[in-house]
Parts: sequence; structure tokens; C-alpha cells
Amino acid sequence: FLYRLLRNDEHPEMGLVAKNIWSSVSVEQHVTYGSHGIASKYISCCKSEQAVRKLASMSRTHPRRIAMFYVNERDINIIDLTDPFIRDCFISNMTGRHYAASFEEVLIENNIPKECFVGYI
Repeated sequence: FLYRLLRNDEHPEMGLVAKNIWSSVSVEQHVTYGSHGIASKYISCCKSEQAVRKLASMSRTHPRRIAMFYVNERDINIIDLTDPFIRDCFISNMTGRHYAASFEEVLIENNIPKECFVGYI
């Protein structure tokens, strides 16, 4: 399963779409600078409930809604930044590496279909 702290305008029952599926923002930029002011083609998720709750505790977003997804890697492009080798391939700066590791970040490219939505936690 993957977990996402939802923005107020996101409705996982209808699927999720990245802010800009044609964006040239890199994985490193997305992770290091976050989504504020940057429209990327990535949707950030956490690999564990513990990690997403940690992220939620630091969030300015209210209400804090967390969605759980079951994602099949054959249908969706996933970048699992919890793997140190993959993380180091995509992110060269220590700040980005720290964020990705701390929140067990997994990126989904472009969209998460509504069929992947399991429920809220």
C-alpha cells in the first residue's frame, strides 16, 4: 500500500492527477522544494502509515486527510525513493535525500487511477 496526505482539492474516489503532467521539473526538484509553487508531474506518497502520519503532523493543510492506495507497478510508473540506490540516482543533494528518506517517499508519475483507491485512514 501507499499513503498520501491529500490536498483540499483532491478526491481520490475520482483518481488523482499530478499538477502538470507535462512538467519538466525533476525528481530532485520535486522532492527538495516540495509542491508549493512548483507544478510537477509527480504525486508524492509515503510507503508506510507511520511516515504519512509524521508528514501530516508537520503539515499546514487542514483538514488532514490521508488516503490509502493499492498500486500495481505494471500499470503505473513508480519511483521508489525508499531504495537508497534509486534515491541516490535521482537526488544528489542532502536535503532532498533527507526528505525522501524521512518520509519514505514514493513518487507516482502523472496519475493514480480511482481503482487504486482503497480508503481513508
